[in-house]
Amino acid sequence: MKQKTLLKKNSIEWQPLKMPISLFFVGFIIAILIVFMSNQYYKKIQENFTRTETNLKELQKRNEESQKNLAIVKTAYPQYQNLKTLNFFDNETASLNWVAWLKTLQEDIKISELNYEFNVQQPITIPILNKKTNGVEFFSSEIKLNIQILHLGDLFNLISGLKKYNQSPLFNLKSCDIKRKHPVNFVWQQHPGQPLLEAVCTLQWYSAKLKPQGTNK
Repeated sequence: MKQKTLLKKNSIEWQPLKMPISLFFVGFIIAILIVFMSNQYYKKIQENFTRTETNLKELQKRNEESQKNLAIVKTAYPQYQNLKTLNFFDNETASLNWVAWLKTLQEDIKISELNYEFNVQQPITIPILNKKTNGVEFFSSEIKLNIQILHLGDLFNLISGLKKYNQSPLFNLKSCDIKRKHPVNFVWQQHPGQPLLEAVCTLQWYSAKLKPQGTNK
């Protein structure tokens, strides 16, 4: 009968392995910390980059808007200055200008009689302008003219003269009723200097008023 051979297990000596194992765990922990800190650092850089990119896009957008506004100002400012010179934003001065223009043209064209009447100005709405951001109020008023003239050309010269003084379409001819003052058999040579025609015309005059800041509604 064979005898069983018993294998004797040698015990593991842990003492020499303590240092390598400890170093392994320390290195492993350090590696995890490095990966974690690297990940956090990457996230921070990514957030800063995203924030910088957003700010840059916002600055570009503002720059584009500024360029557009500058282009509008360059285009509109000369026109604004011209309207300001014509007292477009000063109703009282503008009405005095109308009176002066009519009297001057009456003398230049030699119109025997010219009477005028200013109606009350009424506010008007321009659909293309935003009421909330628009800083200007627009008005319209009728000017009624009663004119005694020798020839129809005198009326044309009067309207052309008003357009010349205005230098801008600040008014339009709304209506004009022309009639003879005398019968068909009237002999003008026997009554020199007497007007032959009477014209009753209505002009539509436009003006504006700048709103005080902070009152746009």
